[in-house]
Amino acid sequence: MATSNILLVGICQEIAKALRDNFVDEPFHAQIVNDVQAAWEALQQQEEVSDLIFLGPELDSNVKLDFCRRLRSDQRTEPVAVMFATSIGSESEEICGFEAGVDDVVLMPRSDRLIVERMKAHIRRRRNLQSAKDIIQRRAVRLQRDSMRLTINGDDFQLTPTECGILWILLNKDGQPVTRRELLEACGGNAWGLLERTIDGHVKVLRKKLGCWAGVIETVWGLGYRIGDVQSVAPQLHG
Repeated sequence: MATSNILLVGICQEIAKALRDNFVDEPFHAQIVNDVQAAWEALQQQEEVSDLIFLGPELDSNVKLDFCRRLRSDQRTEPVAVMFATSIGSESEEICGFEAGVDDVVLMPRSDRLIVERMKAHIRRRRNLQSAKDIIQRRAVRLQRDSMRLTINGDDFQLTPTECGILWILLNKDGQPVTRRELLEACGGNAWGLLERTIDGHVKVLRKKLGCWAGVIETVWGLGYRIGDVQSVAPQLHG
């Protein structure tokens, strides 16, 4: 079994110890640093980049958001799963995290065991994406899982692991509606007790990233989402 490498940033030693104590059923290595600058330096020194980065609630919110954007803009760190802990229970805080490229926003305080299980789920999904060489194409929409690269009619987009997971199941359904709960379970959220609005947050950010192609992800009111017809969206590009 491969060792899971976790980078803990701006988190108190007591919580870090509790996480280590609960991460007992598979090999792992946890590195603890005090701030995002130390985290960036640690990432540059790693031979293989961390599987997951956990940004603690002690860090300033804007600092964490800026660091997430930096991670997503760098080719080496872009695929890393990122968890963002916050003590502010607002939907706007979650949306800001998703817009910055975070995979999961955790409201603190939360049980150590639950945080560990969420970490494991993100690491599993990241490794599944890396090991899967599958490519799915539905007309002008093409998704490559190993690189998390989406192409729509020749336009390329780099996705986060969560965005890739959502689009993968939507494309596999090929236009059939997919419920929010199905998408949440596919992203590991069912075991975390997350709200279905988490999926809405990811979809909102994904649509913003797709720009003129945002309409490819259609809302099925009262149910969830589906992949739409690229041809029906294409006029928006020119109109």
